[in-house]
Amino acid sequence: TRLRQVLLNLVNNAIKFTERGGVKITLRASPTKVHEDDDTIFYDVHFSVEDTGIGISEEAQKKLFSPFSQAENSTSRKYGGTGLGLAICKRLVEAMGSEIRVESEEGKGSRFFFSLIMKEGVGEQKGKGKVKKTAEKLTLAPMDILIVEDNAMNRKVLSEFLIQDNHRTTAAESAEEALRIIKDKAKPFDVVFCDVNMGGMSGVEMTQALRGLKHEAKARTPVIALTGNVREHDVQSYYAANMNGFLAKPIDSEKLAQTLAKVANNTLDTPVQLEQRDVASPDDVLPKNSENSQARQEEKTPDLSSSAPVSLKLDGDDTSIAEDDSISPLHHFIAQQDADEDFEKNSPLAADEDDEQDQDIFDHALLKNLMDNIGKDAFEDLLQGYWEKAEELLGALQDLQSSDDFTAIYDRAHELKGMAANFGFKEIAAKSKVVESAAKDEDGPAVPQAVTQVSQAYERAKDLKL
Repeated sequence: TRLRQVLLNLVNNAIKFTERGGVKITLRASPTKVHEDDDTIFYDVHFSVEDTGIGISEEAQKKLFSPFSQAENSTSRKYGGTGLGLAICKRLVEAMGSEIRVESEEGKGSRFFFSLIMKEGVGEQKGKGKVKKTAEKLTLAPMDILIVEDNAMNRKVLSEFLIQDNHRTTAAESAEEALRIIKDKAKPFDVVFCDVNMGGMSGVEMTQALRGLKHEAKARTPVIALTGNVREHDVQSYYAANMNGFLAKPIDSEKLAQTLAKVANNTLDTPVQLEQRDVASPDDVLPKNSENSQARQEEKTPDLSSSAPVSLKLDGDDTSIAEDDSISPLHHFIAQQDADEDFEKNSPLAADEDDEQDQDIFDHALLKNLMDNIGKDAFEDLLQGYWEKAEELLGALQDLQSSDDFTAIYDRAHELKGMAANFGFKEIAAKSKVVESAAKDEDGPAVPQAVTQVSQAYERAKDLKL
């Protein structure tokens, strides 16, 4: 299973970065002796994935296996992806006692390779290591999916959910960029997941522009709204704008699978409509942005406590978790997922009255659901990226808090709120909403106090002791 995961990541990368030429997968096994006095047969198994793609500079190779790193920003913008795949490959190969390496030259391609010492097998084992998945996940063919979201961490979270089920993802940080990607792509995407409220053109406006494209197959691409506003009148407004479904933030993996099944089976919440084909097409000229492209809607903070707990047990690790007063409940939560015995009794997810303070700060069930779907290593990498981005947004709010730039304050608070909700940090999301509301009302005196509350919530989430 882990070898398959590594090879899929390497092959997907190779294909993504190779426009011409090809991708070659090489596996070679050579008998080897591990212990001279042992008759057990071992093999040195060599794995290699080689491509004729864009290649990687020597400088970029130094940080290639770090989470969220790609060769440069322009690479990320053009090819999409989170940069997590190679970091995950590195950890998996190291866990198997080896090291993944790369040989590359810019413009001439790359080769990723590693070797493993493996004992001769005794026959195929069936029914081992099954992964719990929904029926939709098991039967859906891989899709080509565009994610339009102005928050980088939210893009990464959704992308990780999709990549785990072998879907191909492309990311756009604005509606304008998304339309350019759609126009330049040879074939239509299978579906577009689009944030409703973004700076510049909104998700609703992007959908309307998409429906007006001259390329009819692209104009008919299903659009799923990503939103925290899921009240009936909000949902109906998305449908009225020719969006074809919605996915509530924070993302729930089961609802995501159900939504993809609707796309695959053409049972969308509302069908694509292309009545006004005679209207001047935005295919040649993107719509101009207005300073206030859409009246900001009062968002309802999602009820993050409603996520149903998911039973989780990680195979292959019976590490016991020692109680340590120096670690935060969040890190205890992560470590506890490795415990193999008495999980239900000892897990912080089985919260009692002593855990109520923790539950007010972060949502155990939501965090567990996220880890269950993307894996512990990827989760920890995403979480580290979250802290860094949250600190950046918080710093921006602190710099802006005494200014009258309410639009910038609103945007930063809105971004922090949505990102915190995706990770289950309930208190940060709630306090960010207070800042957002104060900025919307242009209540200057209320902003600094609200920003201080966000800062305090951030510290509690990161440093609260057991």
